[in-house]
Amino acid sequence: MDKLQKYNQRLLAIIGTLALAALAVFIFIMGILLVIELVDDFGRDSIHDNALVVTNDSTQTKDVEEFIRKQELTLGTPRLIDTLDAIYLIPVSQVNLKDPEYTKVEKVQGLLESSSRKRYWSYSGYFNNIILYNRLAETKIPVFDEKVLLTQFEHREIDNRLYLLIRGVTTDANQNGKLDGDDLGSFYLYDIDSDSLRKIALEGHGLDGYYVPYQSTEILLRFTKDKDGDGEIDEFREPTIIIKLDLKTGLVNDLIEDEMLQQLQQLID
Repeated sequence: MDKLQKYNQRLLAIIGTLALAALAVFIFIMGILLVIELVDDFGRDSIHDNALVVTNDSTQTKDVEEFIRKQELTLGTPRLIDTLDAIYLIPVSQVNLKDPEYTKVEKVQGLLESSSRKRYWSYSGYFNNIILYNRLAETKIPVFDEKVLLTQFEHREIDNRLYLLIRGVTTDANQNGKLDGDDLGSFYLYDIDSDSLRKIALEGHGLDGYYVPYQSTEILLRFTKDKDGDGEIDEFREPTIIIKLDLKTGLVNDLIEDEMLQQLQQLID
């Protein structure tokens, strides 16, 4: 009887261990599936291989343009950035059409007007616009009204104001027939509260990155000089400078004065 009882106890222990192991495996698999779904969701918002075509073959009259469409707009997942006013950010990207389409488009006059706290999203990839959707007011505002490739942007609150910080490209600087992340980029600052867009670019330079100091109303912008003139920048072989954008005054100045840079250069000459 004692042997049978011990046998049953061992059997129950084995069954319990197997059940716990099976539960652990199930939780592990579900976790992997969840991560894959999230990665895939963000992947749809960040299309790295769809550079923006510079020009389409076209003919144009006063009010109508006819061309061969090679790319078509695609909308990313809306992201809530202002919980109080229910404002969502919708990234706009592009897909390459398998079969280019003959298209006739009438010219459109103007775009939209403005609207206005706090979840933060950042994006990297190839986008061509950003739409701000106010769910309560039912307004949709595109940030750009020109052809531009956006390679990076994020939503930030600085000094109680909401901004979009953007790296964008408008010129095929390396002459490869498309706008992509290798072209010389500019910095764009979009004030969500006032619906205003500002561009900061340096001739012969490309935006390498930006930084917002802690509890500051300044944005530091790193621009690398295209010293060899190939339309691209290499931060390891070409010099980089830092300029400072003051959001209070709107002024842009060098972070390190030219005199100090010359003194430092003399130390290594």
